[in-house]
Amino acid sequence: MSTTAYTSLCYSVAACGLLITCLVGRQSLGGYDAHTWWVLVAITIGPQLLGHTLVNRVLRTFTATVVSVAILFEIVGATVIAWWWFDEAPPAGAYPAAALIAAGVVIVVRASNAPAPAVE
Repeated sequence: MSTTAYTSLCYSVAACGLLITCLVGRQSLGGYDAHTWWVLVAITIGPQLLGHTLVNRVLRTFTATVVSVAILFEIVGATVIAWWWFDEAPPAGAYPAAALIAAGVVIVVRASNAPAPAVE
């Protein structure tokens, strides 16, 4: 199945489920200010369409192990963005954790590129 077909189906089912949940829970679907709508557009385009769709796309060329381990680096990226955008410096313990995550990603990616052992 193509990435476009898969993500279209997946996102449509999720949107319908969310709509049903909002209707059952009597949640307002409108009346928000322009800023809120722009934030909703941004998180739809950024993390959803670019992020999750890209993850599904790279599964064609990388193993699920490499992709799932690389997703762990999202934590480091989010921390850097929060530091830059909101001036929220991470606690001291975050630095060694970021280095361990980065090292783990490098180890898994390099191991996935190693030739398979010969079977006799």
